[in-house]
Amino acid sequence: MNSEKEFEYSVQLLADNFNETGKLKPVSYLKMMQYVTECHLKKFNLNIDKMAYNNLAWVLATIIVDIKNPPTGCDIIKGITWHSDTSWPYFRREFKFFNENGQEAFNAVSFSVLINLQKRCVLRRSNEIDIGQGNKEFTINDAKPVLRDIEEYDFIEKRKVYNSYIDILGHVNNTYYCDFAFDTLTEDEKLKDIKRININFKSELRQGDVFSIYKGRDGNVTYFRGIREEDEKKSFSIAFTFA
Repeated sequence: MNSEKEFEYSVQLLADNFNETGKLKPVSYLKMMQYVTECHLKKFNLNIDKMAYNNLAWVLATIIVDIKNPPTGCDIIKGITWHSDTSWPYFRREFKFFNENGQEAFNAVSFSVLINLQKRCVLRRSNEIDIGQGNKEFTINDAKPVLRDIEEYDFIEKRKVYNSYIDILGHVNNTYYCDFAFDTLTEDEKLKDIKRININFKSELRQGDVFSIYKGRDGNVTYFRGIREEDEKKSFSIAFTFA
């Protein structure tokens, strides 16, 4: 995949990508990444339907978004992506997005794992697909597949997984997790600029699951945690770093 960076993709931002203050919603960064990823993987026959034929799927473990110059209007954003590293079980992918004037909008990194769809288990190696070792070109040098945690959290609310949250893999789509955190922000927090988004997916949420959201703070970072009610396992951890 040495030619991956040759491909550029256009994403049209829409009114619902912004909140009432005119700031880009955190989930919009994830949606742009998702769109570019699917368009890109299709060119290499690694898109979701091709993978499912072999009973395989890429599942996100961690997303990091480093925001430089957030879009401020319904513009067309350009994005590129490439495979940078493989350290089993993690497959690392880089992203760069640019505003219409060519200014760097944001960089991002995703760490994915390969799962067996039938057994719902993470593969430590696979002979079914040759994914290579990546080009070792990184956009966020301190990106890691784990998220630093804090000890003190406050309970915020309970939520339930509804039909509209579920994607083709039968679990809550990764973009909704960002919304779960965003929905707990106060009016004052919504006015602040988010400089970095970290999301760590621990255990999948599926149809009908009930989970509790907890929130804590450490300096300019607000942390969120989702605990699944059925087994009290952590489902996700999220951190928003404010300017």
